[in-house]
Amino acid sequence: MASFQVQIALSKNCSKTRVYLSGEVNFLFSNPAPPDPPTDVRLFSCSSTRAEVTWTAGEENNDVVTEFILYYNTSFDAQGTFHEGERVPRGRTSASIELSPWANYTFHVKARNSLGLSQPSLFTVLCSSPERRPYSDPENVCVVSEDPTKLIIVWDVSRKEKE
Repeated sequence: MASFQVQIALSKNCSKTRVYLSGEVNFLFSNPAPPDPPTDVRLFSCSSTRAEVTWTAGEENNDVVTEFILYYNTSFDAQGTFHEGERVPRGRTSASIELSPWANYTFHVKARNSLGLSQPSLFTVLCSSPERRPYSDPENVCVVSEDPTKLIIVWDVSRKEKE
């Protein structure tokens, strides 16, 4: 706690006025830290091919946030596995990704400053993409079964599907 005294001298038409103030001030200094996670993370739109997520920036914690990163998880992923979606610069509070067919998605966002990443935000509600026909046939279809009672077929996703 610090004490202070301020003296203000005012001059108007050659007369002097003095005002004295005194009191106490509390100062709170905090060290820079990674930012707080974004809040109010919402699924703004969920179509058959694209999802858009919006959020509100969290506290910067005395260091400027440089970017936000959208992460997603699908129903095909193991629990706790997340993929990096779109990175957006400071000032933007939305991001979008293309969706694969016939999958369920959840999203969360992290903020980054020079000291690191925030904790993940809360997750969005579920976004489900409908089934649809592939754009092309699979490539390099092979049978790899070594057991006469099982048939195992493997293939590569076509280049058009990857794009």
